Amino acid sequence: MASQIVQYGQGRCVNCGFLCKVGFDTEPPRAGSRLGDIEEALGTLREVGALFNLQDGHPSLPHCYRGVPIFLEIIEPEPGRVAYMPDLRSLKNLNYMPKLREVLVKDRNCPLWTPWTEHWTPARHFEEFKMLQLEQERREHERRLEEERRQFQERLDTQRRTQELWMDATKRDFDLRLFEAGERLQNRTASLGHWLAFAAVILALAQIVAAAAGLTCDSLLWRILGLTLTNCLPR
Repeated sequence: MASQIVQYGQGRCVNCGFLCKVGFDTEPPRAGSRLGDIEEALGTLREVGALFNLQDGHPSLPHCYRGVPIFLEIIEPEPGRVAYMPDLRSLKNLNYMPKLREVLVKDRNCPLWTPWTEHWTPARHFEEFKMLQLEQERREHERRLEEERRQFQERLDTQRRTQELWMDATKRDFDLRLFEAGERLQNRTASLGHWLAFAAVILALAQIVAAAAGLTCDSLLWRILGLTLTNCLPR
């Protein structure tokens, strides 16, 4: 019967580990009352909706261990009766079983649903549920940490790339300025060299002129140059 129940899928009371029976008294509790006692809902009883008696025959109601009011979906209170108090005669006549089965197999997409394991009590299902929930929270926490670490690493990589681009741009600007300064210095040096060469030529000419002015007509250089001036002729 358990394999047949599993086929209903998730989110349904019929195969939820929190579905159980709770002891119920239709009269004022007396000694030996099992009012409020929680008992596992067996697979065969789940399938047909027979959850209105405990194993010892004491009256019971279908109950969700997590507090979902599933029984309120099937009762039809009589005028003047408290809404959550079922008709005892209806319980004895099993009038609620077909309605209960419809509620149990209905897909309610319940967020509290946990898979039913046969022979486990609702309390054990709750412990397992909490363990799974803690494990899920741990994995979610690790996922968030990993996501934060990834985002932090991305920010570091972005800052590093930005800094590298800035340093490359700064280096290129510095190299360009250095190249331009070298060109200006080279141009100034070349201009200065031209002026020095021109000055040297002028100085050389001046020296030649001065030397020529000091020559006499009898000088060897004067004869080589073939210079004949009127001032060398006898007067």
